[in-house]
Amino acid sequence: MRRATVVIGFAAVIAGVVYLFHSPLLSVRTLGVTGAVNAAVEPILERHGIAEGAPLIWTDVDGASAAIAEDPWVESVTVQRDWPTTVEVSVVERWPVAVMGGAGVAVDGMILPESSTRGLPLLAMEGAAVEGRYPQQDIIGGLRFLATLRPDLAGEATVASTPDGLIAVVGGYTVRLGRPVDMEEKARALGPIIDEAPPQGSEITLVAPARPSVSSSDAVPPAPPGETTDPEAVDEG
Repeated sequence: MRRATVVIGFAAVIAGVVYLFHSPLLSVRTLGVTGAVNAAVEPILERHGIAEGAPLIWTDVDGASAAIAEDPWVESVTVQRDWPTTVEVSVVERWPVAVMGGAGVAVDGMILPESSTRGLPLLAMEGAAVEGRYPQQDIIGGLRFLATLRPDLAGEATVASTPDGLIAVVGGYTVRLGRPVDMEEKARALGPIIDEAPPQGSEITLVAPARPSVSSSDAVPPAPPGETTDPEAVDEG
């Protein structure tokens, strides 16, 4: 009788625990999703049993996290249980920093489907995408440069690849960038140089961003409003 009582008591405890984990007391009541703007998160959560009323213990948080991460818009994601009744989903999305081949591209080379390209700088390069992403160093370097460039300069900027390295056109100036290294430093160094208003036609060299140079041997200084720099139009008297 003593042994039977122990077995029955143990079974009752197990049944109680099973009931508790399947009861509304430990079911999803709150589903918090932050950071998801372009990524379709909710349908993926439902497919992995994450919805209001679902037993929290059976929510497939690892599977949902892996599936959400496959979306090209998603840079990183965490899906975690917050006992007793909450699932928290935190998404960090990519955003397009340049347009290449008619599509928006994120700073890590990921092609973002159906992204707006309005007002984006141009990456005038060719590359083969691998699983929806451009892995080429020149492309990644150009993207990093454009992503770091000051917003007032980035809008109409263009970066291209040449046999001599990367070259950009920013604010009407030709900018030689060289190899795709230290691209963030090169972008930060460019703004103050352009603020000094070098003569029109100047070429800015940022191969070594700590030692920039401006070549204006053939440049024509910009004319003040209402005036002309044409020597034949100047009154010698």
